[in-house]
Amino acid sequence: MKKYLLAVVAAIVCVVSARGQSADARLEQMMTKRVLTERDVIYNIASLTPGLYKAGKYDTVRQLVSYYERNYGNGVLVVPMRILLDIKDREFKEGLVASDPFRPGKVQSELEYETQILGLLSGFSDVCEHMVQPNYYSEEQQSHYIPYLSLIGSIADSLKRIPDLKPAERYLLNFYAHPSDTLLRVLERFEYNGTVIQRAWLTAKADRAALRGFSVGVASGVWAPTGNLSLLGPKPYLGFVIGGRAPKYSIELAMLCRFLNSANPYLVNEGDTLYTTQHHFGFYGGLDGMYELAGKRRNRLEALGGLGIDVMDVLSTTGKTKAPTTKTLASVNINAGLGYRLILTDKGREVVKNGRSVQEVKRSYLSVQVKYQYLHYNNKGGTPLDGGGWLIGLVYGAYGR
Repeated sequence: MKKYLLAVVAAIVCVVSARGQSADARLEQMMTKRVLTERDVIYNIASLTPGLYKAGKYDTVRQLVSYYERNYGNGVLVVPMRILLDIKDREFKEGLVASDPFRPGKVQSELEYETQILGLLSGFSDVCEHMVQPNYYSEEQQSHYIPYLSLIGSIADSLKRIPDLKPAERYLLNFYAHPSDTLLRVLERFEYNGTVIQRAWLTAKADRAALRGFSVGVASGVWAPTGNLSLLGPKPYLGFVIGGRAPKYSIELAMLCRFLNSANPYLVNEGDTLYTTQHHFGFYGGLDGMYELAGKRRNRLEALGGLGIDVMDVLSTTGKTKAPTTKTLASVNINAGLGYRLILTDKGREVVKNGRSVQEVKRSYLSVQVKYQYLHYNNKGGTPLDGGGWLIGLVYGAYGR
């Protein structure tokens, strides 16, 4: 009987152990199972398409594109092939597959096309540009993607011979044959009037003109005091501005330092003692505003104004006019004037962020500014230091989004 029980227990242990090993094997298999990513799918499409297309298997190529669209929507490297196939089969319309998660890859949306097409074109141009640059992509990636990109260019070139192309079709074929962001500006031509892609470009252009974003610049010039302050003589200044910009105006934090001692001596009362000094170091910190009065192409005429605090060191324990103590005077600084801004560079590109085409803009400028500052330093018991000053200078900076 004991032998029988021992045999039963041993059999149960073997069965449980075998089941545990089987479960462990299945778990290991699940944990090491390969799941394709979007990048893998694009890689496979780029590898398979040239051979399939040259063999005349256009339906198979379309199936590859449809597989990607069903799972991932619109891709920079996949949309060109679908557009070319649609043009080839005379089925093209200005639309992209809707990115709605409840109906992916099924419905072509004009709105999706209008909001994404410029970003997809710009992204394709970037890939083509970087693909041939050394050390940007690996040799393995180049060996797979370059033939695919070359195929897109050659298909676009060959399809341009179709006699009754629509304006949007003609533009897209020209772009994919020789991809470049500079071709986007061509969309302003009258021949593309009424196309969705031109509407997308004009919307982006208006959004770009109404640039909102950050701004930063370096300011330098001459401060020429007037009134009782004129005894100080002209002073160079250096500083920076940083802030934000809207379509027609900007608000910036300005911080400027003035250098060099006074051209003439003046009196300062400190602790019931009257000192003769020529010491001078000035600082302005405040909010400066700009409003664009007129603009054409790269030229802007601007109204300027600002409000801040102006401080001036009049006594110092160091330097040529050192004193046994220090003293700083302060004044409200109210300023206004005019400026001329020249746009030096204006770079923009369409990028896709969160499924939408967004303009990324970087713009540099050189601004000539002339402003008058009202100042009143309360130098009680000393030389009157009220009056103002002309600020004449340059600002070199940039703003973008």
